[in-house]
Parts: sequence; structure tokens; C-alpha cells
Amino acid sequence: AEREEERKKKAQGKEQNKINKSTQQTKMRRTREVANRNEGDNRTGCSGLRTFDGEDLDYGDRMRMQFLQQNEYVQQQRMEKEMSKHQEREEERMYAEQTAYINKVRGMLEEEQAEKKRMMAQAMRDANLQMAQEKKDRERREKEDKLYQEKSEVDHTLHSNVMTENTKMHQSALSNWRVRTDHWKGMSANEKQSILQEQARQIAEKKQIKAMEKEEERLWAQQAEANRALLIANEREAQRKRELCQSDLRQTHKAQRREHQDKWMDPYGEKGLRD
Repeated sequence: AEREEERKKKAQGKEQNKINKSTQQTKMRRTREVANRNEGDNRTGCSGLRTFDGEDLDYGDRMRMQFLQQNEYVQQQRMEKEMSKHQEREEERMYAEQTAYINKVRGMLEEEQAEKKRMMAQAMRDANLQMAQEKKDRERREKEDKLYQEKSEVDHTLHSNVMTENTKMHQSALSNWRVRTDHWKGMSANEKQSILQEQARQIAEKKQIKAMEKEEERLWAQQAEANRALLIANEREAQRKRELCQSDLRQTHKAQRREHQDKWMDPYGEKGLRD
């Protein structure tokens, strides 16, 4: 509202300055001699003239009016300047108050944020301590359970009929040669020895069979090699015979060709008679 009022005053001051300038320009024009300024004056004679060319009768009034206008303008400018300074001081005061309020609110918010961080850090420390204690308790219980299980396993291994393989448990009540399959703990030493001997016999027999198979394979390979050599020898003999036959055939063809040529050169046998 104050700025709007100041703007209106400035606009009114500018309008008034325009009016004053227009009035001043009108009054500053040099006037020429004007006759009959007052209709009742007697203009007869030289002393009857009232206004001369180049004379300004309103100079004093105009200067007074200008001084009053200048004084009014100066007062208006001073008042506007004071109002502007007052407004600037008021704005600075309001800005300072706003800045102080913002700083105060910011300080309060920062303190509140710091308090929240401190509380969160404290809660986190408490939670970490609680989790650490829970972890220690859990590890202690796990260790105790593990020790108990290991001890129970050792006791079971040392005293259980199953782990000690007590042979008396698999003996059947019906007869001495029958065993209980659900309590059978293994064979006796004699039974194990007989089984080992049987396994040794089977191994020796298997080795013998493998040796016989190798010997048979060797004989088969030897026979196959002999057959291959015989086949190669037969092939070579057949090739030699074919080559011999071809050679005889070529000789026969040459003799026939020579005889044929001789016959056609002397078809009637006149060559011998001429000689």
C-alpha cells in the first residue's frame, strides 16, 4: 500500500511539472507592443504607450512563480527522499527481523535435528549392544549344545552294542547257526578267512583266464600275419604271371605285325623271284 501511494505521488509530481513547464513557456514569450491593453486608456500622445517591443511586464510574477514552484518541487523531492530512506530503513529492519527469525527457526530446527540424531545414535547403540549380547548368548548355547552332542556321541560309541559290534546280539534263539539280520554285526574270523581264500582263488583263476586269452590272441595274430604274408606272396606270384603273359602276348603281337607288314609289302611273293 505504501509503495502504491508513493507511485501515485510520483505520477502526480510528474504531471504537475509538465503543467508548470507549459505555463512557464507561455509566460516567457517576448511580447510586442500591445495597444489598448486597457480599453479605457487614452493612447493619444507619446506618453500614452504602455508596452514596448521586447519589454516583459510579467517577469517578476513569473520569477516569483518559478521560485515558489522550485521550492515546492524541492520540498516534494526532499519529502520523497525522506520517505524513500524511511522505506529503505523499514525494509532493512523488516529484513533484519526476518533474517533473525529465520536464523532462530533454523537454529531450533538444527537443535531438534541434532537431538533426533543423538536419540537415533543412542537407540542404535542400544540395539547393537542388545544384538551383541544376543549373539554371545546364542554362541554360548550353541557351544554348550555342541559339547553335549559330542559327549553323547562319545558315550554312544563306547557303550552302544551297535557301535561296539557286539556279536552276541545277532545270535538267534532258534539255533546256533541262525542269525538275526536286524542285529547282525558281521562275520567271524574263520568266515572272513574262508572268504579271503575264495577271493584269492577267484583272482588267480581270473589271471589264468586272462593269460590264456592273451596267448590265444597272440596265436590268432601270428596266424593272421602268416595268412597275410601268404596272401601277399600269392598276389606277387599272380602279378608276375600276369606280367609274363603280357610280355608273351606283346612278343606275339610284334611277330604278327611284322608278318603282316611283310605280306602287304610283297603280296604275290615276287621279291624272292626278282632276287
